[in-house]
Amino acid sequence: MRAYYSLLTLDLFGIVFIKEDPNSTSKIVRGDEAVRYIESELLAVEPTPVNTTGPGRITKAAVWGLLARLYLNAAVYRDRYAASFNFNADDMNKVIDYCGRIIGAGQYALASEYFSIFGNNNHTNKELVFAVDQRPDMSNSHNRMAYFSLSGDQFPLPAFPTANGTDGPAITPDFYHTGSTPTPPPIPQQPTPLL
Repeated sequence: MRAYYSLLTLDLFGIVFIKEDPNSTSKIVRGDEAVRYIESELLAVEPTPVNTTGPGRITKAAVWGLLARLYLNAAVYRDRYAASFNFNADDMNKVIDYCGRIIGAGQYALASEYFSIFGNNNHTNKELVFAVDQRPDMSNSHNRMAYFSLSGDQFPLPAFPTANGTDGPAITPDFYHTGSTPTPPPIPQQPTPLL
């Protein structure tokens, strides 16, 4: 996952943060050094995952796909402000190799209906190599990926529809470890009008 998120920061911002010790300051790398770092991270884990872990999990094919993406865009990642880009043959051959490995795995195929890859039941779609499982009844509990991107007041508790939301992402780790369920504050009573 670290390599995946590093690839996203390289793609979006042209930088990668390297931190091996949580008590140290991150080293920021760019260009070829960033490409080589992500490549080394992906190649180091490539033998570990299997292709049977299911949707939303890193598989060997997902690692191959990330490597293919890295090599496909490496010329731009190395110098995003270049006047022209040199897509060298070695990188392009690696793209072909890793894409061929995914196809050769025999587990994946193009979907007959394009929009099905975005549906709630995309977990059985053979086109998806690495994607978020969209089923609302899964352990991700109603697609937490969508939930965490929104403000807490956008998701009120079903038991308290007039509340301002759970603000679940703001709960401290100490609270999670207690195994408790939060008790809502008492609803203030309206004063009785004097006649």
